Amino acid sequence: MVGPAASPIAFRSLFLGCAHSIDSSYPEAGLFLVRTEDEWVGRWTTMTSGQRPAPQVPAVDWASELVVMLALGWRPTGGYSVIIEQVAVGEGHVRVSAWENRPWGFTTQAITFPVHAVAVPAHDVSDDLYLVQRITTTE
Repeated sequence: MVGPAASPIAFRSLFLGCAHSIDSSYPEAGLFLVRTEDEWVGRWTTMTSGQRPAPQVPAVDWASELVVMLALGWRPTGGYSVIIEQVAVGEGHVRVSAWENRPWGFTTQAITFPVHAVAVPAHDVSDDLYLVQRITTTE
């Protein structure tokens, strides 16, 4: 176990895939706890600025939900992905278990920015985040 004890909570996926941008405003790599609509809209706009028509921002009930977002950052080819498998909450902290898949062999020659964002029930937690990341490769 990584970090203090935590209990798994339900979550729903808001975005799973690669960010698309037409400028240099790709999402920064990291694990983020998004607490406000303004921050979510900003991160969503950054992730989808290269898509036309622009996709609608996934709805979040800010009175009862938060967003957990894991962005891998710049990857040199296609074939990379990330999936949040579990979100757990302990006393004042959040633990995220995720799976990163890396390509092996032939891939598309395009820079990618894998992201997974999920909505979770709101909890009284700090920005104390723990990431447990499992990494695999596939052909």
